[in-house]
Amino acid sequence: MQIQEILSENTLGKSIKYIEENLKTVVTAEELAAIEGYSVWHYCRLFTKTTGLSVAAYIGKRRLDRALTEIIGGRRAIDVALEYGFDTYAGFYKAFKRAYGNSPKSYLKKEIKIMYTEQQLRELLANWDVPQDLPILDVYIMDGAVISGNVWSIGEDYILKVGKPEELLKNLKVAKALGWQGFAASVPVPTKSGAEYLDGEQITVLTRGIKGSPLSKALRFGENRREFGFKYGESIARLHNALAAIETEIAPEEHDSFERVVEWSLPETKKQNISYQLGLPDSFFEDYISELHNSCTRSHCALWIMAGCASSKISQSSGAFLYDRFFL
Repeated sequence: MQIQEILSENTLGKSIKYIEENLKTVVTAEELAAIEGYSVWHYCRLFTKTTGLSVAAYIGKRRLDRALTEIIGGRRAIDVALEYGFDTYAGFYKAFKRAYGNSPKSYLKKEIKIMYTEQQLRELLANWDVPQDLPILDVYIMDGAVISGNVWSIGEDYILKVGKPEELLKNLKVAKALGWQGFAASVPVPTKSGAEYLDGEQITVLTRGIKGSPLSKALRFGENRREFGFKYGESIARLHNALAAIETEIAPEEHDSFERVVEWSLPETKKQNISYQLGLPDSFFEDYISELHNSCTRSHCALWIMAGCASSKISQSSGAFLYDRFFL
């Protein structure tokens, strides 16, 4: 569950905010329970149910996330590691590798992006007929761990994106297709010259932001899970129509989509089936694999995985077990 999602629920909002403000100091479960007015036992139980992590594991992950952001910003890794409570760089290195699967150096090599100053971003923004004094804020990814570096929120209504033409133009086509199906989509705002984007080695796009926030796990898998499940299914069916309309225009990513569903989506759904007592029989998963193999073309399935669930705020694992009910 993302930090913004937890804060929006108010259940643990005060203590999560306290953790975020005190990542460089010792934070105990007793302190957090007192902030929320619960016993330590009840708080820890609720915390794990909400975040999927123990209090200690969550704090450790957030320290690593925040440390990574500062290292990307140019600070020495050893200084950052010590500030965030690691006794040695070796301890930080081991914890980082467990969390991210790579050493800090290897991870950063993959994540380096062109850095833009606020002045450069305002020069880009001047190409659109929008108020020029709107605040420009970084957008965080990886559950708030890392600054995107190529996406910024402009005031409350706009998003500015800079990236490779092949990536952003593909995203624009998907966004417009979603809009045609009635989704709230991040469609482009025309420049002063009427173009959809600024052209160049990297293109720049200003889109309208999408209001709202993802549904929490408590809602997705709570008492009304069937109602939400059918709404998800209906949305996925509309998503199918949107992607089917453009599948000849967009080359899917080169990967085995069927393998991804079988090796990732379905195992995750099986875990959720047990954890949340969804009641899906084993035969469901066997039948699903057979039907998916027979009915889902490689290109269509790839498109669905590439764009679908993120755009319609549906988790891929939830979408996987609803997909067949509506349009396979």
